[in-house]
Amino acid sequence: MAGNNVQQGSSGGEHVVQHHETRRSVEAIVTSVVWFITGVIAVLLASRFFLLLFGANPRAGFTRFIYGFAAPLMAPFEAVFGRTRIQGATFDVNTLLAIAVYVLIGWGITALIRVVTPRTGARTVESVEEVERGETRSTTGRQ
Repeated sequence: MAGNNVQQGSSGGEHVVQHHETRRSVEAIVTSVVWFITGVIAVLLASRFFLLLFGANPRAGFTRFIYGFAAPLMAPFEAVFGRTRIQGATFDVNTLLAIAVYVLIGWGITALIRVVTPRTGARTVESVEEVERGETRSTTGRQ
């Protein structure tokens, strides 16, 4: 986030320009990326769960797309529990287990990131320029 303020001084020829910029820490950015990836995985697996639950046609393009992308993510969980099938619909507990495990892994990674990085939050950098009859003075400060 950035903002500029321009003010005219009392003498009429003086201008003060202030620039404020807030920067996110690397920790916050990496944590956001981890949660984004975790969310994509969870949505993909939830889509697979509901397609199986409602008996979606496995030959349909969208269904094949979801099953294809979910297959490598489901590989470690395929044989943990049995599947319940009723009239073409499948209740797959393995998919629910996979969602829970991947969310826990995402949480664990973000917790580890918070533990190993220094506790810094967003910073505001402020610079002030004073323009006075051809002269420019600039000061920069961090808050």
